[in-house]
Amino acid sequence: MTNERLLRQEDSNSINTRVLADSKNKSARKLLPYSIILGSACAIVGLTFSTIMEALFPAPDSPLAGEAIFKQDIFYVYFVASIWGPLYETLIAQAMPVYLTTRLTQNQSIALFMSATIFAVGHVMGGGGMIQMIVTFLYGLLFAHFYIKWKLDHGWKMATGAVALAHGINNTLILSAAKLS
Repeated sequence: MTNERLLRQEDSNSINTRVLADSKNKSARKLLPYSIILGSACAIVGLTFSTIMEALFPAPDSPLAGEAIFKQDIFYVYFVASIWGPLYETLIAQAMPVYLTTRLTQNQSIALFMSATIFAVGHVMGGGGMIQMIVTFLYGLLFAHFYIKWKLDHGWKMATGAVALAHGINNTLILSAAKLS
C-alpha cells in the first residue's frame, strides 16, 4: 500500500511538473509576438521622433550615445547592443527599480518614473544629449509598464526576458538604421 501510494504521488508530481512546464512554454509563446511588436514600435517611433527633433533643434555637440561603438567589431557591437545590453539594462533599469520602489512605496506610478529615469540617465551618461534623454525616458516608461504588467501575468523571469527581447529588437533596428545612414 505504501509503495503504491508513493508511486501515485511521484506520478502526480511529474504530471504537475509537466503541466507547469507546458504553461511556461505557452506563456513564453504568448509574450513573444508582443515583445517583437513592442521593440519594433519603439524603434520606429523613436527614430521618427529623433529625426524630427534633430531637424527642428539641431545640436551638433549632442551625439547619439552609440555612435562611438561603430569603431568596434560589428559582431561585438550587435552582441552588446542586442543581447547583453538589453538583458543587463532590463535587470538594472526595470526589474530592480520596480521591485524596490513597489516594496517601499506600493505605488506603481513612482516605480514607472524611477525606472524610466534610471533608464534615461544610464543612456545619457554614455554621451547622448537631450533628445536621446527624452526618447530613452519614454522607452523606459514603456519598458517598465510592460515589465510590471508581464511580471504580474507571467512572473519576473518571463517579464525580464520579454522586455529584454523587445529592447534588443529596438536596439538592433536602431543600430541597423544608423549603420545604413
